[in-house]
Amino acid sequence: MESDTACDPKQPVFWKNSFIGWWLFVFNGDQNNFSGEIPASFFENSMFQSLTLSGNHISGNIPATVGSMTSLSVLDLSNNLLAGAIPESLGSLPLLNALDLSKNKLSGDIPSKLGDLKLNYLNLSVNALTGEIPVPLQIQAYEDSFLSNQNLCAADDRSFPYIHSCRNSPASSDKLSSSLLILSIVLGALLISGVMLICFLIIRALRRQKNAVPFPTDWKTTSFQVVDVSESAIFRGLTEENIIGRGGGGKVYRVSLAGGIVVAVKKIWNARKLDSHLEKEFLAEVKILGSIRHANIVKLLCCISGRNSKLLVYEYLHIGSLDGRLHRRKRSGGTPPLDWQTRLQIAVGAAKGLSYMHHGCSPPIIHRDVKSSNILLDPNSTPRLQILDWRGFWRRGENPRRCRRWRVFWVHGAGVWGGEEGEREGGCL
Repeated sequence: MESDTACDPKQPVFWKNSFIGWWLFVFNGDQNNFSGEIPASFFENSMFQSLTLSGNHISGNIPATVGSMTSLSVLDLSNNLLAGAIPESLGSLPLLNALDLSKNKLSGDIPSKLGDLKLNYLNLSVNALTGEIPVPLQIQAYEDSFLSNQNLCAADDRSFPYIHSCRNSPASSDKLSSSLLILSIVLGALLISGVMLICFLIIRALRRQKNAVPFPTDWKTTSFQVVDVSESAIFRGLTEENIIGRGGGGKVYRVSLAGGIVVAVKKIWNARKLDSHLEKEFLAEVKILGSIRHANIVKLLCCISGRNSKLLVYEYLHIGSLDGRLHRRKRSGGTPPLDWQTRLQIAVGAAKGLSYMHHGCSPPIIHRDVKSSNILLDPNSTPRLQILDWRGFWRRGENPRRCRRWRVFWVHGAGVWGGEEGEREGGCL
């Protein structure tokens, strides 16, 4: 895509009507000299998945048509000159995962509909926002998301120590003293039990060290989500006692990280070195998996790649799989069977996830192993497809009649199953 005025600092405005007509999926315009206002028609491209314009001189309001970008997962308009209110329509973006509007001149209340979003990252700091922070956003995960907004307040000042309390209580100093007293009691209890706890941790660490996977010195981590993942903690957790599944070319581990975070880790290879071509191919296809943002697909958090290890780190759903709820012998004591309405909800959700993989991903992805044990459930019985086999891509432009082994899927009747070694005549999905 070419434009004579796209990055020319002498031009006051970079938006062109011809520019809007393109079908864009990702637009990264950070750290340019873009200026002027954003036209409302720019946000009418519903195909956008990632839009970043940080570090420019864009002014004016954020158009309400931003709510038309229904495929958007990342929006970054930070460090500009934007003013006015945050549009209410931002709260209607179903796939929005990261929102950064910091370092602008935005004012007014924070729209309550933003509390309906499931954001992994939110930053509204350094603005002129006012009023009470929406209650769903008053959680510790967003503790640093509202800094330097002097007229913002929170109902629960314990979760936001740097934000004013909305309750003008004359006993605020007494509340602070009570908090300090409680903190002192807790610290005292921790000190008393500290020696026993340290001894327990040392003994457990020594036991785990015997079976732990050696930490590689040549590892490379590629992150796809805003989450603090410690590579050393991941490798320490790859022990036999943490295995929760096998198959598909590797083992799956349940690994606990700092802060109570639990992840699922699939180990792809062990003591096997890939040539440079396959290494690049592996990383490219895993990056595609990491770009998936869908409510019915388990998120791939990061990939840890080394000479002797290939690890995929996914979010962990402690409720378990559909397989565990369907079969009586696998249900935990007291867990009721699924009713038909819930089963229908799970079937529809799984179908939506598969449809997104087939029609919403580029290149299309075929799951290869759809079964009840690969459909996880959250506390609301919403299904999440887990993709533990990364070898399921069809490259557009390849001969659809001749495909390499790991990209072949032969269609026979109503079933779809993997191809054989070498090349063979057939159909690629």
